[in-house]
Formats: sequence, C-alpha cells, structure tokens
Amino acid sequence: MKKIFLTGERNVGKTTIIERIVFTNRLHPAGFCTVIGPAADQGDANRTDDGESKDHDQVFIVPFNERHRGPWSVPPVAIRDLAQLSFVAYPKVFDTHGVDILRHSLGADLIVMDELGFMEDEATAFQQAVISVIEGPTPVLGVLKKKDTPFLNQIRNHNQVYMFEVTLANRDVVFEALQGLLRHLGGASAI
Repeated sequence: MKKIFLTGERNVGKTTIIERIVFTNRLHPAGFCTVIGPAADQGDANRTDDGESKDHDQVFIVPFNERHRGPWSVPPVAIRDLAQLSFVAYPKVFDTHGVDILRHSLGADLIVMDELGFMEDEATAFQQAVISVIEGPTPVLGVLKKKDTPFLNQIRNHNQVYMFEVTLANRDVVFEALQGLLRHLGGASAI
C-alpha cells in the first residue's frame, strides 16, 4: 500500500492533482482537507453584496468530501492574527476534531490528507493519528507544506512515504505519473 505525499510552493496545483485523481478514477476517499473561510455562525455580516465571504482568516479541518460545503460549523484550527499577519493555531482542535476525522476514515479505499503543515506542531494526538494511518493498510494521498518541522520531516522520512514535488512546470507530469501508477498496479489500492 502506497503513501504518497505531494509538496511544493503555494498554488502550483497539489490539491487539484488530488481532486483530478479522485474524480478521474471515481474513487470514494475519506480523510480531511484544510480550508480557509468564515464560520457558519458569522452570517451575513461577513458577506459582500455579491454573497462572497469577506473573512478568509479562519482555517478549518473538514472531511475531504465536505471541502466545498462551507461555511463550517466546527471550531477553527487556526485564526489569522491580523496585527501580526500570522496564524494562531489551536492544537486541541486538531487533537479532537482532526483525530475524529481520521478515525472515521479508517476502512476507506483511500485516505486524503490535504494538507499537513506547521499548525499541527503542538497537536501530538493528531500527529500520532497521522503516523498511525501512514503505518496502516489504507493507501494515502496527501499534501505536505514545504516547511521544515520535526513532524513534517518525520513524514517525509518515513519508509512507507513516497514524495512528489509539484511545480507549475511538472504538475501534469505528476498527475500522469500517479495515473500510471494506478493503472499499473490496479486501482486505488495501488496508491
């Protein structure tokens, strides 16, 4: 069983590759996606006249299959500190809600982890759950933020993990390589 993680600069198409793999192969994955947007209880105060969200300062971890269903009624895993222009992480949310998502993902054909980064640095229960999934029988397709942290390095250096660096120039090649791997090895279990 393969555990494949994509990495690369922001906005090069890592999530798009995952979505294309899932859609093209008609997979039914579980797992999570981190999304930025407003909370469900913020109502119309955070909407422009066009209905667009004005508040993109909260990060949520949501089930992969619910990534387009916001606004979300779960607690954020991080909020942007506008004065510092940085994010304040809430490890307890990763350790509760994030772990629950992973626990409910067990037994799926594929577990998506999009994306793992620095906000999980102090979320030890979540980190343990991620490593447990990597060491388990289910194929994984995920994204690692291009940062140097002990947790991310542990994943990069894990003997079951295969890394692909995605760039604007090679993103179609990476997609085709993953498609070829699926065809060659026989479906989602090939990943």
